[in-house]
Amino acid sequence: DLQSDKYFTGFLINPTYLHLLNEHVGLEFGAKYNRLYYWTPVYFPQDDRSGKLWGGSMGMYYFFKKQKGFLQARFSYEHTHTTGENWDNSAYRLLLAALLPLTEKLKYNVFLDVMLQPYEHPFYNGVTYGNFADTPLVPNPKRLDRILIFGTQATYELIKKLEFGIHYYYIKDASNVQLYRYDRHILGCQFAYRY
Repeated sequence: DLQSDKYFTGFLINPTYLHLLNEHVGLEFGAKYNRLYYWTPVYFPQDDRSGKLWGGSMGMYYFFKKQKGFLQARFSYEHTHTTGENWDNSAYRLLLAALLPLTEKLKYNVFLDVMLQPYEHPFYNGVTYGNFADTPLVPNPKRLDRILIFGTQATYELIKKLEFGIHYYYIKDASNVQLYRYDRHILGCQFAYRY
């Protein structure tokens, strides 16, 4: 929910299998299906984001320090088919990550996630300018997003199974559609209990 308004509901199935080739190297295979429901008002049919997402991934881990730390590389593909043509897209992602156990209780995680997200149809924004509305007759490019996500997190185990973490994420979307071009900085903290 967004403030007091219903915004989004999703039902996600994301099975993942990790096969250890030896104590240091592991291969990961995953699948993903997400049923997406957006509850925001739709003012024109091209902008209805409700739909289905499916995809898969494969990756590799290199474990060290008795599998308490790792280096990771994962490639994934996702396809989203929505009710509104503005949101039909494919996503090609490459994730590079590392988990470094600095001490027995302190861990440091860093990752870089890059994504190429081509959309399938010419973008239609449906915005009215004076007496003229954008129409399919006005040339609009097919949307193409190039997204970079950088993240870093430090986690400290306060007591057995209870951790405190602080994180920072930087997200840059270099979309060819001005409306979706942005830079975002996220700073936060969390408590986690692992059982």
